[in-house]
Amino acid sequence: MKVSKAPRVVVVSLVAAGWFAVAPARAVPPPPPGGGPSSVNLSPVAQAGKQVQEAQLQVTTAQQTYQRARSRVESQFKTREDWVTSQKAVEKSKAEVEAAKAAALKALYARPDYKAAKAAWEASDKKLKDLQTKGGDQDQIAALSQQSLNQAYELKKMEAAALEAEPKYTDAKAREVEAQKQMSALQSEVDQAARTDPECLAAAQAVTTAQEQLKQAQLNLASIRKSESDARAAAAKAKSDASRQKRN
Repeated sequence: MKVSKAPRVVVVSLVAAGWFAVAPARAVPPPPPGGGPSSVNLSPVAQAGKQVQEAQLQVTTAQQTYQRARSRVESQFKTREDWVTSQKAVEKSKAEVEAAKAAALKALYARPDYKAAKAAWEASDKKLKDLQTKGGDQDQIAALSQQSLNQAYELKKMEAAALEAEPKYTDAKAREVEAQKQMSALQSEVDQAARTDPECLAAAQAVTTAQEQLKQAQLNLASIRKSESDARAAAAKAKSDASRQKRN
């Protein structure tokens, strides 16, 4: 059986630049040992899908390259006193938030009303799982599912209210937000420095180029899929018309 000669492309990776170009293939590579699949035997949709995967890989590679370049710039800031102080403030406030949260929830879990609400939810959830396992009535399953969701939502509301009513938690949360703001301001300085760093600039451009290549590959795949779908629909219509003419 002859293999139809579909258009062939070869992806030329420019790893150093973080992007790739598509150029006409000059030669068809031999099939892999053992008779495994090769790009020659792929359908147009499969070939286009393969190009999308390769383009996505190029985007990921370019993004990783940029992150490494940015991390190098960031490392120059991490020894600064204001950075060290802000980082410690973030870590301290996070620890205080978690400690206050644990204390507030522990008190909530001991309350009779919370225990009753949780027991009701657990009973509904168990009944729901039993019905699902036994293949029970679908209307009952739907009603129990909604009831279980409502009860779980009420538990979450009780937990949120308990945290909001605990001053130690809200104060710690406010300190955490402020510490994060200061850290974000320092990160903005890193971003500014990265915008003038040659390595970061090249890596950022590579990301943009790779993303554009990915978009084009995705558009190409969508176009091929539509063309094949239209062709199948036209063939089905032609077959139906021919059958109708025969009957007439």
